[in-house]
Amino acid sequence: MKILPQVFYLSKKDNLPHYRAGKELHTVEYDRGWVEYLLETSDLYFMKLDDRLLNQFRHTAWTYIQNIWQDQSVKHFSLLNQLANIRIQQPFDLPLFSDHRAGPTFTCGSSRFTAEILCGAEADQIPVFFQTAKGVRPPELETAIPVISTHQAEEISGMDQCQFLMNMSQSLTPTVIGTVLRNTIYEADSDYSTFEEQGHFIVNFWKKFTQDNRINLTVSCNPEVRHLIHYNENLWNVKFNFGDMHGFSFSEILGKFNQPNPNNELNLFVYDITQPFSLEYLMPWTTTNSVWYHTLNKKINLFDTTRGAATSCWPIVSMGNFVK
Repeated sequence: MKILPQVFYLSKKDNLPHYRAGKELHTVEYDRGWVEYLLETSDLYFMKLDDRLLNQFRHTAWTYIQNIWQDQSVKHFSLLNQLANIRIQQPFDLPLFSDHRAGPTFTCGSSRFTAEILCGAEADQIPVFFQTAKGVRPPELETAIPVISTHQAEEISGMDQCQFLMNMSQSLTPTVIGTVLRNTIYEADSDYSTFEEQGHFIVNFWKKFTQDNRINLTVSCNPEVRHLIHYNENLWNVKFNFGDMHGFSFSEILGKFNQPNPNNELNLFVYDITQPFSLEYLMPWTTTNSVWYHTLNKKINLFDTTRGAATSCWPIVSMGNFVK
């Protein structure tokens, strides 16, 4: 695969030269910002997503998780777990970037968007810059703000409050392909090793329940919500137990830990959901250091009873509300 040359843009808050190529920093006069660079070949719009756009993009999160599982990418599982645990506390500082000419995909921010989905973010909580062809404004961007300068873009998105590094492809039609907050663990690839262990925990957790390349999972739920539970049948081997599951119950779940589990089954209790979700959204939250995970709204409870009743007192891990 051909590696395209890249341009790096440093935010003005750094008080450093504003462009660099490759890994070498070049002292160049600041003559244009990143928006001016992109506007040479495209138009740029800014908006927070609406429900229609969010649904168009939602499949990218589902696909992203499946791909990193297929690749057994501990690095990307670590990153996604880290981002999800940040997002569950507060919004991200930097917006996402999409080249609308390529359809509903992100050129920058796929991991952060997936974390938004994992935490149940609403459409109007997700800011995005959209690139379009010159002179083309798609109907779905009718309410978006046309972007005409770097100053305006950074002011309306809040980027002017951050120190950041932006990575842009240096092709015939440049796009933003990376942004990172300065002075954070994400700035240098070598620093990923400091939290990569989490990715090993995640992969090993799911491997424990994998047989013939499919994850064994027993789902207990009301029959009327079965159609809301989505998953890739090539990835999951799901057995459904239908029953009266109308309200969260600590005692019901704790009772499961006292029952034998000879088939090495992983259990999922689903309560009173009204929206669809994908089982893949469970994967980035897990570790081998806990046996019980629930969404903050307690609609979803995932638990591993293979280690016996004594483990039921282990810390409970909270997941984002990726289902309502």
